[in-house]
Amino acid sequence: MEAISRGSRDAFAVLFDRTAGAIGAELTARLADPEQRVPILAATYVEVWWLAGCRSGAESDVTQWIRRILDRRIVDARRTMGRHVEREPQPGRAELELAGLLGRPVDRFWPV
Repeated sequence: MEAISRGSRDAFAVLFDRTAGAIGAELTARLADPEQRVPILAATYVEVWWLAGCRSGAESDVTQWIRRILDRRIVDARRTMGRHVEREPQPGRAELELAGLLGRPVDRFWPV
């Protein structure tokens, strides 16, 4: 997390690769709408990138910290589900930002 807070995209990619499978599986289990999963996963990790320097605690707590961010994002998504608007086929801002941070194509970061 220290390296990420200093702007290391390589460290961020390692963190993503180590945690996105578990975070993505949890998201899939908790959110029925598959069209909301990718933007929520992307927004969760973009938030991790931006808040890395604010996080305190042991390195072993990182996945739990990411889960708390995910929890909040899922709650927010459920609040707006009644107002669901059809998603355009183009990726959203968070998806594009995450792809840029990871240096990967947009369609290659969904872990599940």
